Amino acid sequence: MNTNICKDYELQAGKYIDSFIRTINSYRTGKASPDLLNGIKIMYNNKLTSIRQLATISLESTKSVIITAFDNSLNPIINKSIIAANLGLVPYLETNLIRILFPDLSETYRYSLVKLVHNEAEKVRVTIRNTRRMFNNKLKDLFKKKLLSKDNMEAFQIKIQTITDCLIKKVNNIALSKEAEMLSL
Repeated sequence: MNTNICKDYELQAGKYIDSFIRTINSYRTGKASPDLLNGIKIMYNNKLTSIRQLATISLESTKSVIITAFDNSLNPIINKSIIAANLGLVPYLETNLIRILFPDLSETYRYSLVKLVHNEAEKVRVTIRNTRRMFNNKLKDLFKKKLLSKDNMEAFQIKIQTITDCLIKKVNNIALSKEAEMLSL
């Protein structure tokens, strides 16, 4: 169990980073992104179903996405779901597909998105630090129960701190690259 502590910590903290990436990728940046439609679900056969399960979503250009439903009768339902999702997108229903054009964003809106990214990044950093504290407490408990020597406990704490530093640096880099992407549009 002792040798897996660092791996468990890294896996758990890595999940927070994955969630952070999914969250900031869902922000509308003015550049077309199929990821923006991931959370949209429609009622199909009396069951909420993701659009991705009922249609292909592809980039047409940097400013537009095309949705092609596997069953054309779903196009009006998908169209209404996109409008109801309140993402600020306007879908255009065509014969066999739905086209979504992504308008340019105002500078004020882009700066508010950057603030959102910074807030999300800070939440992830705090969560990672809290997870580090929890794992360090586990190490101290193992030491108190005499299942771990003081030298091993300190070695694990150093490894956990090194992993924490790397993960926080990764969060900072992701946030900076997203900020640059948002401001360069």
